[in-house]
Amino acid sequence: MKGIDGYGMIYSCTSEKCRGVIIYYQEHISVSEYKFANSNFDEASWCMVNLENKETLLLGAVYRSPNSTDINTRNLLTLLDAFSDVRCNYKLIVGDFNFPNINWTDWTTPHGIIHREFLF
Repeated sequence: MKGIDGYGMIYSCTSEKCRGVIIYYQEHISVSEYKFANSNFDEASWCMVNLENKETLLLGAVYRSPNSTDINTRNLLTLLDAFSDVRCNYKLIVGDFNFPNINWTDWTTPHGIIHREFLF
């Protein structure tokens, strides 16, 4: 992992197969790592950012491999459900989910309702 002068970083990786996802933030910003208990999805980093007026932002950076297994995709969906339940003022997820067949304009996929792209 490479540090950058003037920046802190959040790096979450709990398995040997994980390549990891890093969130860099300017050191003057009040940030703390956020952990999801019982999450089985490794390639994501999360932090809670303290904003002005005591508001908070939960920020997540996620990477899902295009070769991800169905189990890993379900683990990601479970993690996103947990993310939606967190109480904070704002939420933001960035990253690469690698679902090339999803039409994000009209929220459709050419696959059936039990396919992982449809479930996403």
